[in-house]
Amino acid sequence: MGKSKVGIPKGQLRYFYEKKRFSIGELAKFFTCGKTTIQRSLHKYGVHVRLSMSVKIRIPKDRLNCLYVDDGKSSVQIAKMYSCTSGTILNRLKEYDIKIRDFSASHIRYPKYDFSEDLIEKSYLIGFRLGDLHVRKYEKNGKILSVECASTHLEQINLIRGLFIKYGYVRITKSDKTDIIRIQCALNPSFNFLLPKQDLIKKWILRNRKLFFAFFAGYLDAEGEINIHSGGFAYLRVGTYDKNILIQIKNELEKYGIKSKFNLDQPKGAKVNLSLRDRQRGIKKTYKTKHDFWRIAVYRKKDLLSLFKCIAPYIKHQRLKIALKKAEKNIVERNNRFDNLRMG
Repeated sequence: MGKSKVGIPKGQLRYFYEKKRFSIGELAKFFTCGKTTIQRSLHKYGVHVRLSMSVKIRIPKDRLNCLYVDDGKSSVQIAKMYSCTSGTILNRLKEYDIKIRDFSASHIRYPKYDFSEDLIEKSYLIGFRLGDLHVRKYEKNGKILSVECASTHLEQINLIRGLFIKYGYVRITKSDKTDIIRIQCALNPSFNFLLPKQDLIKKWILRNRKLFFAFFAGYLDAEGEINIHSGGFAYLRVGTYDKNILIQIKNELEKYGIKSKFNLDQPKGAKVNLSLRDRQRGIKKTYKTKHDFWRIAVYRKKDLLSLFKCIAPYIKHQRLKIALKKAEKNIVERNNRFDNLRMG
């Protein structure tokens, strides 16, 4: 059994720390040594340190300067060496007046890859971003982008993870008090096209049929629903505050022979009764709209089938994929039942 320099048995240290849940202070008293000695021994033996039990780490300025400036190690990498948090390292850097690198330079532990430049993927991501993602730079003049979202549905979180995991670091956290799951993705500057949040669809997307329907699929995955009404008929609809985007979608659908209905669903300040979509997203209390809330919907069977054919190749949300199949089945069954050849 290996021992540290002060003679702390590895087996005992692990037992009291992991099994008995001794604190670092309690371990220091038990082994009659300093807290730093305990912490270094835990690191030496590869024992995961509970962050809440961390104690202040003192690192010589010359040593920290060598690791951070000369060797180019990140605060995360240095923190692992001293069994502490990266925040502790950042605090020591500030104390020693060592200039802290921006996020893009310091977080070199996680490689980030350039966007594929595939226009179909780009159109989808822009649609999804405008519907359900918050995008910002970690620092005002920094390079790295943070793409964030919160949801009560793991399915939605997994979809977002699948969109960005091949490009950068993805972190998923869950609140202990609520069912909300948060996801944060770190991406390089090749994703700057996701930064703008405008109530507008880019012209280059509208010029191409495939790009438009890829965009619409992304927007639908984020904010839309395909469902069977209690009256027995299928429908597709999207409701948002983005009036201009919905108008553009309506115009494009008409260009491709698909009729839709567009209307003001709730004026600003109106009390909103919870819809099925709201309940699915974890909203439990009624609320008032912050702005005018608009909706676009497709009801006619012929239009639905045409639209499904156009967006099916680009839909990624598993819930909508299943719903689309159910809606198609609903239309076929209704046609067989009523022999409705006009597809009204």
